[in-house]
Amino acid sequence: YAKCCRPVPGDAVIAQFRRGQGLAVHTRDCMTLKKQRIDADQLIDVEWAADVAGVFDAGVRVLVADRRGLLADLATAIAAADANIDNVSMERPDGGLIAMFFSVQVRDRRHLAHVMRALKRVPEVKRVQRART
Repeated sequence: YAKCCRPVPGDAVIAQFRRGQGLAVHTRDCMTLKKQRIDADQLIDVEWAADVAGVFDAGVRVLVADRRGLLADLATAIAAADANIDNVSMERPDGGLIAMFFSVQVRDRRHLAHVMRALKRVPEVKRVQRART
C-alpha cells in the first residue's frame, strides 16, 4: 500500500506497477500519483476484496485550541472508537491553534469515519480531516 495516500478498505483504489518493486496500491485521488508521469500500461484497475481483514494506517489532521490535558482527551476519543494510535506529531501554525497529526490503525473507511466523528466531539477540536502526504 502506498505510503503517500494510505489507502484503506472502502477507498476507490488503483495500482501502479513498477519494475523491481511490484504493485503499489494508491487511492484514485492520490496527489503524488497524479503528479508523476506514468505510462498508461503501468496502471491497473483494482478493487478491495469483500472480506478484507486487518488494520490499516490512516492519517488524521486535527486542528485544536490548546488546553492542558487535551492530548489525553484526544487519545481517549480515538481509543473509545476502537482504534490504536501508531504515531502523533504536533505543530503550531499561525493563528493560535495547534495542528495535530495522528497515524491511526483502522479496519476500513467506515471505521476511520467513526474515529473522526469521535474526535469532533471533543469541544476544543475545530477541524478534523484525513491527512495525506
